[in-house]
Amino acid sequence: MFLLCLCGPIVCAQHGDFPKRTPEEQALKQTAMLIRELKLSDSTQIDSIYRIHLRYARMQQDTPSSREEQMGQMQQMVEELKGVLTKSQLLLFNSRQSSPDPRRPRQPVGSPSHPVRPERGANAAPHTSIEDTPSQP
Repeated sequence: MFLLCLCGPIVCAQHGDFPKRTPEEQALKQTAMLIRELKLSDSTQIDSIYRIHLRYARMQQDTPSSREEQMGQMQQMVEELKGVLTKSQLLLFNSRQSSPDPRRPRQPVGSPSHPVRPERGANAAPHTSIEDTPSQP
């Protein structure tokens, strides 16, 4: 879940749909999310987490990198964050990372909410609607 929250702004920013945030705003948002989800209360721990988020947010802003490099940086950041968390927080953090984000239900490709897009171009099959297909007994 954490990686989704971190990757989402990167992907959306490339499409121009997402408002441009400063590294400080990104770090505050990510830290606030962890405070809420992991119920953090130690100010020293929160400050360390904010500094980690800020350092990586600045790296993303300063040096445009490939997707592989970004994923590597995110993995490094996650490892640093794990070093700051207590055992109980780490268990919750790991469980949240391994489970899908409940706010974004996954739909199989081809389902009504995630349709397969038809091919376009000269070799594309002609469009047929449900009414055009013969019914079977």
